[in-house]
Amino acid sequence: MKTYQTAIAALQQAKEQHQQWVAEVINSPLPKVEHNPLRCAFGQWLQASEAELGELAEFRALDEPHRKLHEAYTLISQTPGLDLLERETRYHSTLLIERIDALQAALEA
Repeated sequence: MKTYQTAIAALQQAKEQHQQWVAEVINSPLPKVEHNPLRCAFGQWLQASEAELGELAEFRALDEPHRKLHEAYTLISQTPGLDLLERETRYHSTLLIERIDALQAALEA
């Protein structure tokens, strides 16, 4: 039986980094966060973990909400003052957190 203790620890750190990114977007009037989903800390974790976790459906389910979160932020940040920023960011972030938690549960099973 394969254990994923290192992957779980890295996943928890990636989740925290994601939450910091979202807090910066929501709480800062001019957030200086990465727009590219491949270059943010969570995106880098996704890429680095693909070889080990890529066969898990729970891992693959992380890509879409992560990418859409960055897309929403990029589009909305180009039009300052839109109220959608917080709502869209929270929606995609909540979905991503739910999927991170599902992956963690699968790794711990």
